[in-house]
Amino acid sequence: MESSPAILLQAIRRATTTRPEWNLLDLTPVGWDLKPGRQYWRECWGARGWETLFADKSQPTWLAIDLDDTLLMGSFTLGDEWGGMGGGLDGFDRQMLETDWLATARRVLLGPTGRVFSRKKHPFLHHPKVEIAFRPGLLEGLIELKNAGLGIVLVTASAGERVNWLRKRFPDFSEFLSGDLARVVSAEAMVAVTLAAALDPHSVEDPASARAHALRPRSLAAKTPWAVGKAAGIPPYELLIDDSSTTDRIFFEAGLSDRLLFIEGRHPWSGYGIHVLDTAVQKLLDPRAHSAIAVPLPCPAEFSKLPDGIPIPPKVQDPLYYPLLHYKDQF
Repeated sequence: MESSPAILLQAIRRATTTRPEWNLLDLTPVGWDLKPGRQYWRECWGARGWETLFADKSQPTWLAIDLDDTLLMGSFTLGDEWGGMGGGLDGFDRQMLETDWLATARRVLLGPTGRVFSRKKHPFLHHPKVEIAFRPGLLEGLIELKNAGLGIVLVTASAGERVNWLRKRFPDFSEFLSGDLARVVSAEAMVAVTLAAALDPHSVEDPASARAHALRPRSLAAKTPWAVGKAAGIPPYELLIDDSSTTDRIFFEAGLSDRLLFIEGRHPWSGYGIHVLDTAVQKLLDPRAHSAIAVPLPCPAEFSKLPDGIPIPPKVQDPLYYPLLHYKDQF
Protein backbone atom coordinates (compact mmCIF):
# COMPACT_ATOMS: atom_id res chain seq x y z
CA MET A 1 0.00 0.00 0.00
CA GLU A 2 2.91 2.38 0.70
CA SER A 3 3.83 2.45 -2.98
CA SER A 4 0.25 3.04 -4.18
CA PRO A 5 0.45 6.87 -4.40
CA ALA A 6 3.63 6.70 -6.52
CA ILE A 7 2.12 4.06 -8.82
CA LEU A 8 -1.11 6.02 -9.21
CA LEU A 9 0.78 9.21 -10.00
CA GLN A 10 2.55 7.45 -12.85
CA ALA A 11 -0.85 6.57 -14.29
CA ILE A 12 -1.92 10.22 -14.62
CA ARG A 13 1.31 11.58 -16.09
CA ARG A 14 2.57 11.57 -19.65
CA ALA A 15 3.99 8.12 -20.28
CA THR A 16 6.41 9.35 -22.96
CA THR A 17 8.29 11.80 -20.74
CA THR A 18 11.61 11.14 -19.04
CA ARG A 19 12.57 12.82 -15.79
CA PRO A 20 15.98 14.53 -15.90
CA GLU A 21 18.48 13.51 -13.27
CA TRP A 22 18.61 16.01 -10.43
CA ASN A 23 22.35 16.69 -10.87
CA LEU A 24 21.72 17.88 -14.46
CA LEU A 25 19.30 20.62 -13.42
CA ASP A 26 20.34 24.24 -13.24
CA LEU A 27 19.87 25.26 -9.59
CA THR A 28 21.20 28.79 -9.98
CA PRO A 29 19.13 31.01 -7.63
CA VAL A 30 16.69 33.29 -9.44
CA GLY A 31 15.00 36.25 -7.85
CA TRP A 32 13.45 39.64 -8.40
CA ASP A 33 12.83 42.70 -6.27
CA LEU A 34 9.89 41.85 -4.01
CA LYS A 35 10.17 45.05 -1.96
CA PRO A 36 7.93 47.25 -4.15
CA GLY A 37 5.17 44.63 -4.18
CA ARG A 38 5.38 44.04 -0.44
CA GLN A 39 5.32 47.78 0.21
CA TYR A 40 2.24 48.08 -2.00
CA TRP A 41 0.40 45.49 0.10
CA ARG A 42 1.49 47.04 3.41
CA GLU A 43 0.20 50.43 2.32
CA CYS A 44 -3.01 48.96 0.90
CA TRP A 45 -3.91 46.97 4.00
CA GLY A 46 -2.56 49.62 6.37
CA ALA A 47 -5.01 52.12 4.90
CA ARG A 48 -7.81 49.70 5.77
CA GLY A 49 -6.49 48.82 9.23
CA TRP A 50 -5.74 45.23 8.25
CA GLU A 51 -2.11 45.01 9.47
CA THR A 52 -2.96 42.79 12.44
CA LEU A 53 -5.99 41.24 10.80
CA PHE A 54 -5.06 37.63 11.57
CA ALA A 55 -2.43 38.01 14.31
CA ASP A 56 -4.95 38.38 17.16
CA LYS A 57 -6.64 35.04 16.57
CA SER A 58 -5.99 32.24 19.08
CA GLN A 59 -5.83 29.70 16.23
CA PRO A 60 -4.45 30.55 12.77
CA THR A 61 -6.86 30.98 9.90
CA TRP A 62 -5.67 28.96 6.88
CA LEU A 63 -5.78 30.00 3.24
CA ALA A 64 -5.13 27.30 0.61
CA ILE A 65 -3.77 28.19 -2.81
CA ASP A 66 -3.17 26.11 -5.92
CA LEU A 67 0.29 26.25 -7.52
CA ASP A 68 0.16 25.94 -11.32
CA ASP A 69 -1.87 28.53 -13.26
CA THR A 70 -2.75 30.19 -9.94
CA LEU A 71 0.40 31.23 -8.08
CA LEU A 72 2.72 30.03 -10.83
CA MET A 73 2.03 30.56 -14.55
CA GLY A 74 3.38 28.56 -17.47
CA SER A 75 3.85 29.09 -21.18
CA PHE A 76 2.37 25.64 -21.90
CA THR A 77 -1.11 26.65 -20.74
CA LEU A 78 -1.05 30.36 -21.60
CA GLY A 79 0.00 30.06 -25.24
CA ASP A 80 -0.12 33.38 -27.08
CA GLU A 81 -0.87 35.27 -23.87
CA TRP A 82 2.59 34.34 -22.60
CA GLY A 83 4.07 36.79 -25.10
CA GLY A 84 7.74 37.69 -25.29
CA MET A 85 8.30 39.08 -21.81
CA GLY A 86 11.72 38.33 -20.37
CA GLY A 87 14.14 35.64 -21.46
CA GLY A 88 14.00 32.07 -20.23
CA LEU A 89 17.06 30.30 -18.92
CA ASP A 90 17.99 26.90 -20.27
CA GLY A 91 17.06 24.96 -17.15
CA PHE A 92 20.01 22.57 -17.25
CA ASP A 93 23.61 22.75 -16.11
CA ARG A 94 25.17 22.80 -19.56
CA GLN A 95 28.52 21.57 -18.29
CA MET A 96 26.85 18.34 -17.14
CA LEU A 97 25.20 17.52 -20.48
CA GLU A 98 27.01 15.29 -22.98
CA THR A 99 27.80 16.66 -26.43
CA ASP A 100 26.63 15.21 -29.72
CA TRP A 101 29.92 15.75 -31.53
CA LEU A 102 28.63 14.83 -35.01
CA ALA A 103 25.73 17.27 -34.74
CA THR A 104 28.05 19.91 -33.33
CA ALA A 105 30.50 19.51 -36.25
CA ARG A 106 27.63 19.69 -38.74
CA ARG A 107 26.39 22.86 -37.08
CA VAL A 108 29.85 24.45 -37.25
CA LEU A 109 30.06 23.69 -40.97
CA LEU A 110 26.75 25.46 -41.52
CA GLY A 111 28.02 28.61 -39.84
CA PRO A 112 26.85 29.02 -36.22
CA THR A 113 29.06 27.76 -33.43
CA GLY A 114 28.11 26.17 -30.15
CA ARG A 115 27.61 22.73 -28.66
CA VAL A 116 24.75 20.47 -29.61
CA PHE A 117 23.72 18.28 -26.73
CA SER A 118 23.03 14.58 -27.15
CA ARG A 119 19.30 13.92 -27.22
CA LYS A 120 19.98 10.19 -27.36
CA LYS A 121 21.93 10.33 -24.12
CA HIS A 122 19.50 12.85 -22.60
CA PRO A 123 16.02 11.93 -23.92
CA PHE A 124 14.36 14.60 -21.78
CA LEU A 125 15.78 17.19 -24.18
CA HIS A 126 12.97 16.13 -26.55
CA HIS A 127 10.36 17.53 -24.12
CA PRO A 128 8.75 20.82 -25.15
CA LYS A 129 10.40 23.74 -23.40
CA VAL A 130 8.07 25.19 -20.80
CA GLU A 131 8.71 28.54 -19.18
CA ILE A 132 7.28 29.47 -15.79
CA ALA A 133 6.95 32.67 -13.78
CA PHE A 134 5.18 33.71 -10.60
CA ARG A 135 2.00 35.69 -11.07
CA PRO A 136 2.97 39.35 -10.52
CA GLY A 137 2.23 40.74 -7.07
CA LEU A 138 0.78 37.55 -5.67
CA LEU A 139 3.77 36.04 -3.86
CA GLU A 140 4.53 39.43 -2.29
CA GLY A 141 1.00 39.66 -0.92
CA LEU A 142 1.04 36.12 0.43
CA ILE A 143 4.30 36.85 2.27
CA GLU A 144 2.72 39.90 3.89
CA LEU A 145 -0.39 37.91 4.83
CA LYS A 146 1.75 35.22 6.44
CA ASN A 147 3.64 37.88 8.37
CA ALA A 148 0.26 39.20 9.52
CA GLY A 149 -0.58 35.81 11.02
CA LEU A 150 -2.47 34.04 8.24
CA GLY A 151 -1.57 30.40 7.60
CA ILE A 152 -0.88 29.54 3.95
CA VAL A 153 -1.05 26.01 2.57
CA LEU A 154 0.16 25.41 -1.00
CA VAL A 155 -1.74 22.59 -2.70
CA THR A 156 -0.39 21.14 -5.93
CA ALA A 157 -0.72 18.22 -8.31
CA SER A 158 3.04 18.47 -8.84
CA ALA A 159 5.32 15.88 -7.30
CA GLY A 160 7.19 16.96 -4.20
CA GLU A 161 10.44 16.82 -6.15
CA ARG A 162 9.26 19.61 -8.45
CA VAL A 163 8.30 21.73 -5.45
CA ASN A 164 11.78 21.13 -4.02
CA TRP A 165 13.30 22.23 -7.33
CA LEU A 166 11.20 25.41 -7.27
CA ARG A 167 12.43 26.09 -3.74
CA LYS A 168 16.03 25.67 -4.86
CA ARG A 169 15.52 27.82 -7.94
CA PHE A 170 13.58 30.62 -6.19
CA PRO A 171 15.01 31.39 -2.72
CA ASP A 172 12.18 33.85 -1.96
CA PHE A 173 9.64 31.11 -2.61
CA SER A 174 11.54 28.77 -0.31
CA GLU A 175 11.64 31.40 2.43
CA PHE A 176 7.91 31.97 2.02
CA LEU A 177 7.25 28.24 2.54
CA SER A 178 9.24 28.12 5.79
CA GLY A 179 7.92 28.50 9.31
CA ASP A 180 4.87 27.37 11.28
CA LEU A 181 2.38 29.30 9.13
CA ALA A 182 3.26 27.59 5.84
CA ARG A 183 2.53 24.09 4.58
CA VAL A 184 2.93 22.26 1.26
CA VAL A 185 0.61 19.47 0.08
CA SER A 186 2.16 17.81 -2.96
CA ALA A 187 0.63 15.31 -5.38
CA GLU A 188 1.88 12.35 -3.36
CA ALA A 189 0.10 13.59 -0.24
CA MET A 190 -3.08 14.39 -2.19
CA VAL A 191 -3.13 10.91 -3.74
CA ALA A 192 -2.67 9.29 -0.33
CA VAL A 193 -5.46 11.22 1.38
CA THR A 194 -7.80 10.96 -1.63
CA LEU A 195 -7.22 7.22 -1.77
CA ALA A 196 -7.94 6.95 1.95
CA ALA A 197 -11.24 8.79 1.43
CA ALA A 198 -12.15 6.48 -1.46
CA LEU A 199 -11.39 3.31 0.49
CA ASP A 200 -13.10 4.48 3.69
CA PRO A 201 -15.68 7.20 2.99
CA HIS A 202 -16.81 7.21 6.63
CA SER A 203 -13.37 8.49 7.66
CA VAL A 204 -14.17 11.90 6.13
CA GLU A 205 -15.53 13.83 9.10
CA ASP A 206 -16.83 16.84 7.16
CA PRO A 207 -20.10 15.97 5.32
CA ALA A 208 -19.55 18.47 2.48
CA SER A 209 -16.01 17.19 1.90
CA ALA A 210 -17.35 13.64 1.97
CA ARG A 211 -19.86 14.53 -0.77
CA ALA A 212 -17.08 16.02 -2.88
CA HIS A 213 -14.96 12.88 -2.62
CA ALA A 214 -17.97 10.72 -3.42
CA LEU A 215 -18.51 12.71 -6.64
CA ARG A 216 -14.90 12.17 -7.82
CA PRO A 217 -13.46 9.53 -5.47
CA ARG A 218 -10.04 9.37 -7.17
CA SER A 219 -9.58 12.93 -8.34
CA LEU A 220 -6.72 15.24 -7.37
CA ALA A 221 -9.10 18.12 -8.10
CA ALA A 222 -11.09 17.31 -4.93
CA LYS A 223 -8.92 19.59 -2.80
CA THR A 224 -11.49 19.65 -0.01
CA PRO A 225 -10.96 21.37 3.36
CA TRP A 226 -10.87 17.93 4.99
CA ALA A 227 -8.35 16.43 2.55
CA VAL A 228 -5.95 19.38 2.62
CA GLY A 229 -6.18 19.66 6.39
CA LYS A 230 -5.57 15.93 6.80
CA ALA A 231 -2.59 15.97 4.45
CA ALA A 232 -1.04 19.11 5.95
CA GLY A 233 -1.78 18.36 9.60
CA ILE A 234 -3.76 21.59 10.07
CA PRO A 235 -7.42 22.53 10.66
CA PRO A 236 -9.61 22.74 7.53
CA TYR A 237 -8.84 25.85 5.50
CA GLU A 238 -11.28 28.74 5.26
CA LEU A 239 -10.73 29.42 1.56
CA LEU A 240 -9.09 27.80 -1.49
CA ILE A 241 -7.85 29.87 -4.45
CA ASP A 242 -7.82 27.68 -7.57
CA ASP A 243 -8.19 27.97 -11.35
CA SER A 244 -9.54 24.42 -11.88
CA SER A 245 -12.98 24.22 -13.47
CA THR A 246 -13.16 20.61 -12.25
CA THR A 247 -12.62 21.72 -8.66
CA ASP A 248 -15.24 24.43 -9.14
CA ARG A 249 -17.77 21.87 -10.40
CA ILE A 250 -17.03 19.40 -7.57
CA PHE A 251 -17.29 22.11 -4.91
CA PHE A 252 -20.52 23.48 -6.35
CA GLU A 253 -22.18 20.06 -6.43
CA ALA A 254 -20.93 19.21 -2.93
CA GLY A 255 -22.05 22.49 -1.37
CA LEU A 256 -18.54 23.84 -0.81
CA SER A 257 -18.75 26.92 -3.03
CA ASP A 258 -18.31 29.23 -0.05
CA ARG A 259 -14.83 27.73 0.45
CA LEU A 260 -13.59 28.37 -3.11
CA LEU A 261 -12.41 31.44 -4.94
CA PHE A 262 -12.48 30.23 -8.55
CA ILE A 263 -10.11 32.32 -10.67
CA GLU A 264 -8.91 32.57 -14.25
CA GLY A 265 -5.53 31.09 -15.14
CA ARG A 266 -4.87 33.95 -17.57
CA HIS A 267 -3.74 37.60 -17.42
CA PRO A 268 -0.03 36.79 -16.99
CA TRP A 269 1.48 40.28 -16.80
CA SER A 270 -1.42 42.18 -15.25
CA GLY A 271 -2.47 43.12 -11.74
CA TYR A 272 -4.90 40.20 -11.69
CA GLY A 273 -3.01 38.48 -8.87
CA ILE A 274 -3.47 41.61 -6.75
CA HIS A 275 -7.21 41.58 -7.48
CA VAL A 276 -7.40 37.86 -6.64
CA LEU A 277 -5.66 38.21 -3.28
CA ASP A 278 -7.56 41.34 -2.32
CA THR A 279 -10.81 39.51 -3.07
CA ALA A 280 -9.63 36.51 -1.05
CA VAL A 281 -8.93 38.66 2.02
CA GLN A 282 -12.36 40.28 1.75
CA LYS A 283 -13.90 36.81 1.59
CA LEU A 284 -11.93 35.67 4.63
CA LEU A 285 -13.27 38.67 6.52
CA ASP A 286 -16.83 38.02 5.38
CA PRO A 287 -17.48 34.46 4.09
CA ARG A 288 -20.78 35.61 2.62
CA ALA A 289 -18.99 37.96 0.21
CA HIS A 290 -17.56 36.98 -3.17
CA SER A 291 -18.78 33.39 -3.03
CA ALA A 292 -17.60 31.16 -5.87
CA ILE A 293 -19.83 31.37 -8.92
CA ALA A 294 -20.21 29.39 -12.11
CA VAL A 295 -17.62 31.54 -13.89
CA PRO A 296 -14.17 32.47 -12.62
CA LEU A 297 -13.41 35.81 -11.00
CA PRO A 298 -12.99 38.32 -13.87
CA CYS A 299 -10.15 40.79 -14.24
CA PRO A 300 -11.52 44.34 -13.99
CA ALA A 301 -10.10 47.00 -16.28
CA GLU A 302 -8.32 48.74 -13.39
CA PHE A 303 -6.22 45.60 -12.88
CA SER A 304 -5.34 45.12 -16.55
CA LYS A 305 -1.81 46.27 -15.77
CA LEU A 306 0.45 46.22 -12.73
CA PRO A 307 0.63 49.19 -10.37
CA ASP A 308 3.59 51.43 -11.12
CA GLY A 309 6.88 50.19 -9.72
CA ILE A 310 5.95 46.53 -9.19
CA PRO A 311 8.27 44.43 -11.40
CA ILE A 312 7.30 41.47 -13.53
CA PRO A 313 8.90 38.27 -12.14
CA PRO A 314 11.49 36.57 -14.38
CA LYS A 315 10.73 33.64 -16.64
CA VAL A 316 12.63 30.39 -16.08
CA GLN A 317 12.55 27.18 -18.07
CA ASP A 318 11.09 24.31 -16.07
CA PRO A 319 12.55 20.90 -17.04
CA LEU A 320 10.31 19.13 -14.49
CA TYR A 321 6.99 20.49 -15.74
CA TYR A 322 6.28 17.65 -18.15
CA PRO A 323 7.55 14.66 -16.17
CA LEU A 324 6.33 15.71 -12.70
CA LEU A 325 3.04 17.53 -13.30
CA HIS A 326 -0.15 15.63 -14.05
CA TYR A 327 -1.99 15.98 -17.36
CA LYS A 328 -5.23 14.49 -16.03
CA ASP A 329 -6.61 14.57 -12.52
CA GLN A 330 -8.45 11.24 -12.18
CA PHE A 331 -6.28 8.29 -11.21
